[in-house]
Amino acid sequence: MVDDRVTIVIPTFNRQKQLINTLKILQRQSNKEFDILLLDNCSNYNVQSIVDQINVNQHINIQVERHDANIGMCTNLAMAFLKCKTKWCWLVPDDDVVDVDAIEKIYKAIKKYPMCGFLEFPVMDYSSYIHGEQVFRSIKEYIYHFQNIYKNGYYAPGNMIYCGNRVFNMDILKSYIEEIFEYSYSAVPHLVLAMMSLSAKNEAIVIPSSIINFNKGEGTKWNVEKICSGLLIIRNLPLNVDKKIMDSLMTLVMPPFAFVLKCVYTNTGKTTCYSPYKLYKNVYYSIMNYRQRIKYGIISGLCTYDWGFRITRAIYIKKNM
Repeated sequence: MVDDRVTIVIPTFNRQKQLINTLKILQRQSNKEFDILLLDNCSNYNVQSIVDQINVNQHINIQVERHDANIGMCTNLAMAFLKCKTKWCWLVPDDDVVDVDAIEKIYKAIKKYPMCGFLEFPVMDYSSYIHGEQVFRSIKEYIYHFQNIYKNGYYAPGNMIYCGNRVFNMDILKSYIEEIFEYSYSAVPHLVLAMMSLSAKNEAIVIPSSIINFNKGEGTKWNVEKICSGLLIIRNLPLNVDKKIMDSLMTLVMPPFAFVLKCVYTNTGKTTCYSPYKLYKNVYYSIMNYRQRIKYGIISGLCTYDWGFRITRAIYIKKNM
């Protein structure tokens, strides 16, 4: 692999407008020493022609690999780590906003921590919760860090499961590509790689300054039920941790059940009124305490009926107006 060079891998599917915006931002990077690999999941337009128009002067090496069929979001994410040919791999969503100095920040961190397993940057600003860069050498240390800032109001699941805030050292982590694909149905193959790295005692560097901003607007559509069901698979990873640490990890990884209800009540994501109870019974029940089981069991159960859904939704909207 090429020493210390970064490849930005962008999985993409039918987001022409968002992809164009992302590529234009990447062209404006203060440091242009990087490659771009687009993994086209059989989009309904010609991605290569878009690249040819944007990169007419070929200031940046941009390669397009188009799949013959749609292989699914999770598998396409996992392909990023298999296809990366440089030492460092940065998985970037096709619709999020990259900071213009992101590559500069990444290379600065790489120079300081060349042998770490991965670099992690915040999705949301938590500079007020920590001071300076943090070095972790185990899942336990990593979890305790997020538990502490979570108690202060920081939304930890967003940072844990997001795919665009970590830069991976593939020289060290390429041996875990098998696990990435084996557990790709977890919906977060990138988190699988991060946890496998920490389980092997590779350093994880958490840096308080951001490099990318999550896009909450146009083009963002998630199947909440599918993602939450997939996240439960993290429990099956061959990690060197005890039950207590695994339970803590699951609590941090899983979005709160209140968030699931919000998605249903506000029509965010591709959910139905029957989704809450399925998620409660099949996913969340095992990680809830006694009080949560009673509370959300009643609410999600009511959602299986049209009248119950309307009543609980009305109560939610009234409380959150």
